[in-house]
Amino acid sequence: MIKIILSGKPGSGKSLLISDFYTDLGSLMNMKGFQFIKHFDEKDKLERLDFFRFSRADILFSADFSSSAPSLLSQINPHIEKIMDELSIFQMVDIFLFDELGLIETEVKQLQQQIITLFSSRIPVIATVNSQNLDRIGYLLNRFKIKVLDLDSQDAENIYLLLIRELYDS
Repeated sequence: MIKIILSGKPGSGKSLLISDFYTDLGSLMNMKGFQFIKHFDEKDKLERLDFFRFSRADILFSADFSSSAPSLLSQINPHIEKIMDELSIFQMVDIFLFDELGLIETEVKQLQQQIITLFSSRIPVIATVNSQNLDRIGYLLNRFKIKVLDLDSQDAENIYLLLIRELYDS
């Protein structure tokens, strides 16, 4: 099954594209996964992430990236069971969507292992990654056949249509 990563610089439209994909097709397919809302400080440094499930509009939790914040692992640990449930391959799911790979799972090995399990499954996966973080997802790129689509060099509308074609041709 298809495994696609949408790559691009911050602001290139990766999160918007995957959100539109969910909005347009979510009523036709059972989609699971996560989307982040990113908050930056005045110097464009990541300050906070709000972690949402695609299947529900509620905030699962927020992670603080400020210098005085507790470790990312200690912030995520109270929510790990909910995260793992959402990403379980032992459920009826047509497709998994994951916004911003490389941001948190490299710090949380249990989550990284679950993402590896997702990519090794027969379930289609569409994920986004900041092009500056491509090296942080080498644990996937070196292990699986993944199509990487670069939003910096291609039109988002064409990529959206390509996603639909890939999904229905597979």
